[in-house]
Amino acid sequence: MPFVQAKCTNCGGVLAVDDSLDAAVCPFCNTPYIVEKAINNYNITNNINVGDGATVNIYGGIEKDFEIKAGTLVKYIGESQEVVIPDIVTVIGEKAFYGLNITKVVLPKGLVSIKKEAFMNCKMLTDISIPETVKIGSYAFCNTPIWSTKNGVCKKCGGQLKKVSIVDRLYKYKYRCTKCNTYYK
Repeated sequence: MPFVQAKCTNCGGVLAVDDSLDAAVCPFCNTPYIVEKAINNYNITNNINVGDGATVNIYGGIEKDFEIKAGTLVKYIGESQEVVIPDIVTVIGEKAFYGLNITKVVLPKGLVSIKKEAFMNCKMLTDISIPETVKIGSYAFCNTPIWSTKNGVCKKCGGQLKKVSIVDRLYKYKYRCTKCNTYYK
């Protein structure tokens, strides 16, 4: 069930919708809408070639939600706490979401990396699924609820934590990151 960003055709609320459905009901105004129309209401893409191989992308019916340059999400400046990052994004830039009150992020399928401090200080962020193939910069999730060994996420790189072997337990370690090999007690 792939979720994409859409805009309610009645109230203009930003939605994360299952694009395999034909219709749904807006959680903001309780109005039924046709999913395809809501997606088209949101998705307006303009690619502008400015020469020298540089590309500037203006994405979305709510153009001001994302600043994207050549596939890199430079800054999220929208107001929704649940963010669906456009499929055109392959890199989330440094501090792109720094300190924002977001609660959920849906990453695009083609995401390659999350740069350092991208989600730092997003103190309400509790819902994000990061594929193993995505490279995560240092402190990308520092000072967020998912930055803790309780949730099985490495504080340094965001990688998955696994319980350690008996030998490592002798040194009182309980977890090891599968990406950067950092140990946690």
